[in-house]
Amino acid sequence: MANRSYLYSTHCLPGEEGCETAARIGLSEWAYDIPLVYKLLVSGQPRACPSSIWESDDDIAIAGNYAEGVARLKRFLARIDLPSAQPMIQEALAFLDDPANVSTYIVLESREIFEMQGDDLGAQNQDLLVEIADAGADEDDIIAALHAPAAEPHGLLGKLFGPSHDDLSGDLHPEVLDDIGLGAWSNDLYFDLSMTAELPGDDDIRS
Repeated sequence: MANRSYLYSTHCLPGEEGCETAARIGLSEWAYDIPLVYKLLVSGQPRACPSSIWESDDDIAIAGNYAEGVARLKRFLARIDLPSAQPMIQEALAFLDDPANVSTYIVLESREIFEMQGDDLGAQNQDLLVEIADAGADEDDIIAALHAPAAEPHGLLGKLFGPSHDDLSGDLHPEVLDDIGLGAWSNDLYFDLSMTAELPGDDDIRS
């Protein structure tokens, strides 16, 4: 199975008293990356917090204000005026505005991604907080790439989205927006935290 990052919403901030068994609502999961959309969604007053999936001595998850994060994402998506992008954008907004998904906090769980890069999970989580604070630069780069003339974005798209997108020649393809974290909205994630459950230990980490 692929290593993934996970998004949940919850009314109880992980780490606060009484929140250990509070339900989390699944929102999305993404294979082999922590996409920009996830970073924007936890960018409202982001803070490190305990994982709701794995026991750890370090704070290896990040929580942000749900309303502020969604507002930040909406401002970013409003800058994308390409007609072919609108169905995917509207799907994202409808899902995140659904009262069944709206909570006080949104939580990003990235341990599986961290483990692809090294053992110091707490330090990697702190580095991720810095990336979240600097996400505005990534927004600008992606908007420029999506709207660039056909002859110009060749290398930039390759840098942002990987070799598979290096030949897009400036045309917007649905997979480009897929790569920033849209199109994977679901309440049914690999780790179901919608009901009280015991946290897995290190022996239960998915490989």
